[in-house]
Amino acid sequence: MNKLTLLILAFMGMSLGAYAQGTPSFGLRAGYSLSTWGGQSVEDFANLGEEFGAFSTEPTSGFHAGAYVTIPVAPNFAIEPGVQYSQKGMRVSQSFLGDSNFGFLSPRIDVTSNMHYVDVPILAKYQSDGGFQLYAGPQFSYLIDQSAVAEGGILGFSYEQDFDMNRGFRKVDVGITAGIGYQMPNGLNLSAGYDYGLSSLDEGNSNVEAYNRVAKVSVGYQF
Repeated sequence: MNKLTLLILAFMGMSLGAYAQGTPSFGLRAGYSLSTWGGQSVEDFANLGEEFGAFSTEPTSGFHAGAYVTIPVAPNFAIEPGVQYSQKGMRVSQSFLGDSNFGFLSPRIDVTSNMHYVDVPILAKYQSDGGFQLYAGPQFSYLIDQSAVAEGGILGFSYEQDFDMNRGFRKVDVGITAGIGYQMPNGLNLSAGYDYGLSSLDEGNSNVEAYNRVAKVSVGYQF
């Protein structure tokens, strides 16, 4: 925890000192996310499902949107703190008869974890004179809500049920985010990145290794 506090203070100090280097600019960003859970516990669970052919884990799609400020600190370098809403989660698909010849009779159920976070990335960004960008930095996330949706069906009949999943999951997630981008002269920008969670999702069991993993593509506008 002490190291994390020092890291945050260091980035804050760099941001405050950056005002002497140039004028900050503000931007908006939104895009598509593809998320899942990583870690040894998740891998063991997925391998078990593949071995018996009964279920599989799959990524789930989502949305992210927010704002950021770019603060120049040196030629071609900037610090970019931001805040955004982000959807994350994972899907488990189960077929009760596996890969049998009676697949049309097989009951099937898909359970999707829908996690809603507020992300606060603090990025170090390099931008070439041509507009090409590289960025990386820590990201601090807060879980504001979580639910699970179970969707099932057999012989043309289907059902859907929602479950509250707020208990048992860690509220604060610390991770690393990195990616590439391109800034256009007209203010539009494109980026693609990856979020690598470092905090276990399970609040009460430190032995459960499950972490957020998110790939995302974004379009933004810098004023």
